[in-house]
Amino acid sequence: MLMLRGIPVSSGVVAGPSFVVPRGERLTTPGIVVASHLTPSETACLNRECVLAFATESGGDDSHTAVLARALEVPAVVSVPTLLSSITDGQFLILDGNRGELFLSPDDNTIAD
Repeated sequence: MLMLRGIPVSSGVVAGPSFVVPRGERLTTPGIVVASHLTPSETACLNRECVLAFATESGGDDSHTAVLARALEVPAVVSVPTLLSSITDGQFLILDGNRGELFLSPDDNTIAD
């Protein structure tokens, strides 16, 4: 298991598969959208009912990702170094938008907590 840290910008804790943008534009099942950054044109195509959370390599409290996450009431962590080089599409994640933590392929003990 690997843990990455970033800036928490929208609270909540979720678990699910990663969907790396641009594939995230075609979300058909619930998942965590992962990207370098998200622009309004990229998020306009998202199936918002399937977005569990957002995680990006860049951004801050007033970034588009942060504002959208709060509007959709889903957790988000931004400014996560090495995010895209650490995650594979479909990888199981736990995203903690309260503490700014992202757990990649968590073990059973982490999932139970």
